[in-house]
Amino acid sequence: MTTTPTDLTDVTRAAGVTGVVCPADLTGFVRGLFAAAAGHDEFDDGDSFFHIGGDSLSGLKVARRLGEAVGAHMGIRALFENPTVISLAAYAETLAAQNADRLSGGDVAIATV
Repeated sequence: MTTTPTDLTDVTRAAGVTGVVCPADLTGFVRGLFAAAAGHDEFDDGDSFFHIGGDSLSGLKVARRLGEAVGAHMGIRALFENPTVISLAAYAETLAAQNADRLSGGDVAIATV
């Protein structure tokens, strides 16, 4: 079992998030946000955030932190419509690509670090 960070700020800091998270890192980042919000990491990436102990208040924090990480607005509705680590990470990857494309005005490759 891994150590669960004490709050969502610790997850963001531990992941070294300073801008757009590379798509390869999004699943792990979202999993860390879910673990911090639920207070444990005993769940699968296909389990619903709300079934593992997450609620709408902690969901707001998850959506805000993930939105900040990918450089786009993400509301709680995104979590309700994509309640698993896998689906939310895919949604966030799409947002990150759209945001990068919008900022550059064209095709963009998001580099891994």
